[in-house]
Amino acid sequence: MAVPAYTNDLVAIIENITTTTGWTALGGGASGLGVGADFAMQGDNAVDKQISNAEKGQVYNNGATITNTTGRHFYVWIFLATPGLSNTLANRGLAVIAGTSTSAYTIFAVEGSDTYGAAGRVAKCYAIRYANTAGTNRTLSGSPGANPQFFGSTAFTTGSVKGANLGVSAIRYGTGAFLTAGELISAGDGSNNPCTFTGYQVQNDLLANRWGILSLVAGSFELKGKFAIGQNNVGTATLCRFKDNDKTIIIPDTIHSDTDFSQIIFDHASTRVEWTNINITALGTNNKGLINMINTSTVAIITGGTYQGISTTVLRAGAIFTGVAWRVCGLVTLNGATLTGCILDRITSAQSVQAATLANITDCSFISDGSNHAVQLSSIGGGSMTWNNTLTGYVAGVSASPVTPTSTGNEAIYVNVASGTLTINVAAGATVPSIRSAGATVNVIAGAVTYKITVQNTLGTVIQNARVYMPVAAGGSLPYQASVTITRSGSTATVTHTAHGLSTGNKVVIKGAVQREYWGIFTITVTGTNTYTFTVTGTPTTPATGTITSTFVLISALTDVLGVVSGSRTFVTNQPISGNVRKSSASPYYKTGALVGTINKDSGLDLTITLLSDE
Repeated sequence: MAVPAYTNDLVAIIENITTTTGWTALGGGASGLGVGADFAMQGDNAVDKQISNAEKGQVYNNGATITNTTGRHFYVWIFLATPGLSNTLANRGLAVIAGTSTSAYTIFAVEGSDTYGAAGRVAKCYAIRYANTAGTNRTLSGSPGANPQFFGSTAFTTGSVKGANLGVSAIRYGTGAFLTAGELISAGDGSNNPCTFTGYQVQNDLLANRWGILSLVAGSFELKGKFAIGQNNVGTATLCRFKDNDKTIIIPDTIHSDTDFSQIIFDHASTRVEWTNINITALGTNNKGLINMINTSTVAIITGGTYQGISTTVLRAGAIFTGVAWRVCGLVTLNGATLTGCILDRITSAQSVQAATLANITDCSFISDGSNHAVQLSSIGGGSMTWNNTLTGYVAGVSASPVTPTSTGNEAIYVNVASGTLTINVAAGATVPSIRSAGATVNVIAGAVTYKITVQNTLGTVIQNARVYMPVAAGGSLPYQASVTITRSGSTATVTHTAHGLSTGNKVVIKGAVQREYWGIFTITVTGTNTYTFTVTGTPTTPATGTITSTFVLISALTDVLGVVSGSRTFVTNQPISGNVRKSSASPYYKTGALVGTINKDSGLDLTITLLSDE
């Protein structure tokens, strides 16, 4: 059984304090330094000091400089017992100190009487990215060097204090959390002991640890730094099984950190992540937090949840997001991921979603902030796509062939492609999108319906990677066994098919030629009203001989992880279909099942096929 592994890359500067050795009082009063349990945050003790009507503190000498490498942050535990007497944030009510001597350091203001809040939560782990230059809420004492050696805290009190009130405990540096191992029944591991947010937090919050990365605060999880699912603590991709539900992740605004300090990372080809109703909220503007899916083969099944105010979300082909809401967040980049029934509300980037195809975005709702494209397409694919989403606040769209693009910056779809022709079929119930184009010709056709095939076994379990072959049958408006002729030049076969009505990217099945190289399912390129081409292998006789026919193919594809394959287009009349479903290339094997039905021109088709085991 692969027990979850919860680690980090934090290196201790000082922890488990037992003495004041190495500590110096800043602002005088060295004799006032003490070690006690009253302010203990990590371990049994903290170094404490009385700060009364003054700005003073305590600092620890590491004994050697720490190289200030990219991404490295310092985690400092501080306890101020008198928040009511604290000066404001701008006046350095509480600060982290880091520098190269006791007279050359940077003062990082982290808290004040105007930021503590009514709860007065005064024991915190503050994360800073060391800098030896002045900036907002960052001042210099002396001329600190590039690589710090001294670390601690100061407080600026505005009234008289009785007894010690400032405690400093563990000080560490690193980038964050790393999660590996764990098992999931759904991943076929035979048991169910996955990594979870709670699992990591429990280890994080142990008195002996107090890492400060993922802490439980008022029922939510507060994240500071990386949370790498599928990496070990040296950043190497390592398998992880992670599953959790109904949790809230808070990204505090660490004002002295890198802007990409807090990251949720998915990595490793065999990692599987399952989230249900996981909510992520960014509280500030400097460090908003981001989601970064690194490996294309990682599986992420994400259902429900709201992401509020976070920065970018970068996904990969193994991600399936259903019913997730991004509100006032940064760009969502799909890279082959799927969004179904999601909400993208007032996304702050120039486009809400970056994608190569509209096929991966269905039943979603886009709400504009007034200067935003819902989707930016980086490709026209096969030349035909379906739009099945709703829009609010965008430039109104029209159905036309071709559309006259506009360039206000608030069009629903930006086709960022310089040439070619793209036909966008608008599904029933979807909002007709407005179009911006970098040069490609765009047709928008309203009234498309969806046809969907779900494949399962006799137990009702969906089957992934089943081959669905669905050509049209007689009785509809699409070509069925239409008589055609074929000529060849090199590897290009040209089909003469009178008034075919097809589009580039459509598929047809060619049969009947004496030369078998012309047989098969081909993706076509339309070259004229009566002609189209496809790529042929070999050097078969030209022109082709025999009684040759061409039939439109609606689907020739494998089912996804949900056992589904689908498409969408407009139909002039109800369209009968035929075909078959099979899975015989890898275990578990299934017997071929027949596919028969009719696509309703107004409501489409939703068909479930049950296959019998062949093992």
